[in-house]
Amino acid sequence: MLLVLPQEARSQQLFWASGSGGDEPDRIQTSMFDGSGVSTIYDGLNNPIGLAVDPANNHIYISENATDGRVLRGSLDGSAPLETLVTGAADFAQELRFDSGSNQLFWATFADGIFRADTDGSNVQNIVPQPNNERYTSLEVDGAGEQLFFSNPSTGTGWVSDFDGTITSEVEDYFSDNWVTNSLLFDDGDLYFPEGNEVILSDLQRTSDTVLDDASALALGMALSPDGNTLFWSDRVDVDGDRSGSFIRALDLTDPNADSIELVSGVTDPWGIAAIPEPSTYVLIFALGAGALVLVRRRFAKK
Repeated sequence: MLLVLPQEARSQQLFWASGSGGDEPDRIQTSMFDGSGVSTIYDGLNNPIGLAVDPANNHIYISENATDGRVLRGSLDGSAPLETLVTGAADFAQELRFDSGSNQLFWATFADGIFRADTDGSNVQNIVPQPNNERYTSLEVDGAGEQLFFSNPSTGTGWVSDFDGTITSEVEDYFSDNWVTNSLLFDDGDLYFPEGNEVILSDLQRTSDTVLDDASALALGMALSPDGNTLFWSDRVDVDGDRSGSFIRALDLTDPNADSIELVSGVTDPWGIAAIPEPSTYVLIFALGAGALVLVRRRFAKK
């Protein structure tokens, strides 16, 4: 049995993608969970959006929302040069996920559907082609159940598919249909998602939405601290096309009266965000019942 112990410093690390919208280059930045130690680990990118981390192998994966978009791989400290893993199948790539069980990458694209590939960029497959002009942005992976959840922000529809792209569930009007929900986050039966200036917590049947915070200009990517006590998200502030005054926000989930704080300010056009996950594996099981998406989640120790 192999026991992998987390490194304390690394378990407190946050990453985010900064895109166009100011004088700074498109880049990937990092900080500690308290907002200290902000640094740039990679720059020279082309509108990065998706981020995923694999701390066991010291990898960070990046997807670009561009005509000639790429999926790239680097190291968590930026010491390794960026490798281009995928081109051609990553045009206007959106959210990106890494599944440690299958050792695969999954990403949504704005115009071509959902893709997967091995972590070295081989075996690229368009597992969910784009039907009926659907526009996919959000993507979440259920590694143990080998399922995906993704959505269209223009219609609010959500889908569940197997890893091979077979659609198993579809929920219309699951989210708002006005381009304000572009990322999803699941944690132990809770659903977190942005809706314009609001960050919302709900049960998976969407019967009891709670607005956790409404201080954002436009909330986008989301991540949880390993202990589940802090929610992080990117907040895009656009002033006449200038997005260089955006923020990374944080909210203490243990205090029901807490307001979000501007953890890192002066961020340019942030979207994707990732936190070093805790060293455990989760089982996510999606099902469709009573017109709502149902998710059952179990946790077990990694072996």
